Amino acid sequence: MADQWDLAPRVATLHAVLVKQAAPAYLFGRLFVALMALIAVALALLGYWVPTLLLLPLFVAGLLLFRRDVTPERTFNVLLIFTGLLVAFGAEFVFLKDFLCGCSADGKTVGDFYRMNTLFKFYTQVWVLLGLGAAAALPTLWEALNKRFSAGWRVAWSAIFVVLMASVLVFPLIGTPRRVDDRFPGTRPAIGTLDGMAFMTVGVYTWPDQNNQIHLQYDYDAIQWLLDNVKGNPVVAEGRIDYYREGGMRVASFTGLPSLLGAHQGEQRYSFLVGPRENDAREFFTTADIARTQDLIQRINIRYIYVGHLERTVYPAEGIAKFEQMTQQGLLSVAYRNQEVTIYLAP
Repeated sequence: MADQWDLAPRVATLHAVLVKQAAPAYLFGRLFVALMALIAVALALLGYWVPTLLLLPLFVAGLLLFRRDVTPERTFNVLLIFTGLLVAFGAEFVFLKDFLCGCSADGKTVGDFYRMNTLFKFYTQVWVLLGLGAAAALPTLWEALNKRFSAGWRVAWSAIFVVLMASVLVFPLIGTPRRVDDRFPGTRPAIGTLDGMAFMTVGVYTWPDQNNQIHLQYDYDAIQWLLDNVKGNPVVAEGRIDYYREGGMRVASFTGLPSLLGAHQGEQRYSFLVGPRENDAREFFTTADIARTQDLIQRINIRYIYVGHLERTVYPAEGIAKFEQMTQQGLLSVAYRNQEVTIYLAP
């Protein structure tokens, strides 16, 4: 045990013997190591534990980038890992101020979800970069393991790797069926299809409460008609309804045709830019004034009007009924109709 404690003085003596005149790069490296250690201590004292944990692998990856005795392929591999760690480190200190900020007027306090979109968006890149870097590093690690370690160490490393890989596979193998059961209880499309709309052929959901069932089969048939018959990029007016739970924006989502207002516009632009169009979109389905509706059709250049079960659930009956009145007056025509959906065509 005493010999082990004597190691540090012996290393210092050996360093003094070997390093007679330090190069500028060597001195810079020593200064850089000391600076990183100081930053790590400061972060830990301030309670920034995630950046503290990221600092060491970030530092090591940064040093490996400047190695001259490796191939460009390995340097690029390290660059992937370094970039992923750097993005994760930066996301601990910088966030994009958006509608989830909950910031006070003076900017001194924030809400509970102020970093949600920043972490959500940037960590997508982090996991992709780290995943690619780690996968590409496996052959190099295996080669080094075979050259430098005994058979016992190789077996131990392989066992740990298998355990970690099996742990990673737990979620896709077990979690995926559970998530499907939660999202699609009851009838669901056949397993193996690549059709992203197949769930609509059997899907039923309830909104705004359990008493109102919405059968997606009728929307599916109407959307298929649009896909088969509409040419170009005409504006389709559908209800300006959220889509996370309510199921809105389905026509724009599945056809790619322009709608009255994009789903995330309120998050990505200031309210004074989005507000007027959002008001128009709401008024289009709520007003019973036919003249005002005609004005909106002309000003927004609306070509098709989509009225399904969801629109009739959300908007007042008189706002929906005016479209039939306009059809009887020759101001609109019916392009498509099924049991639950009517698509009107504006001249």
